[in-house]
Amino acid sequence: MKKWQKKRQSDRKAQEAYWKEHRYCEVCLAEGRGKVAAWEIHEILYKSQGGKCEPDNEIAVCRPDHQRAHFLVEPYLYREELYKMKGGNDERKFRDVEGIRKSIVENKHKL
Repeated sequence: MKKWQKKRQSDRKAQEAYWKEHRYCEVCLAEGRGKVAAWEIHEILYKSQGGKCEPDNEIAVCRPDHQRAHFLVEPYLYREELYKMKGGNDERKFRDVEGIRKSIVENKHKL
């Protein structure tokens, strides 16, 4: 097994462990929509952006909220909102949020 395959396998195990402790969508709970089953674990800061597969960077979400987190369905869920829902307020994680928002809106209108 190659190094990247071992890393992917360990990341998957970490996500499964997180999911066992967080069975309900953390977004739905934070927004007052009650207990909705979490189907997926979303990495708030993507690996490609330096994020790691660890509990501080993961959030359990239902499918509709996962689509919101990937800017597929409005209203969008931005990174800083997800961190706040988890109880964090590390401003270093909120990189140029306004720039990201503008880019998303501009690119959406080009489609």
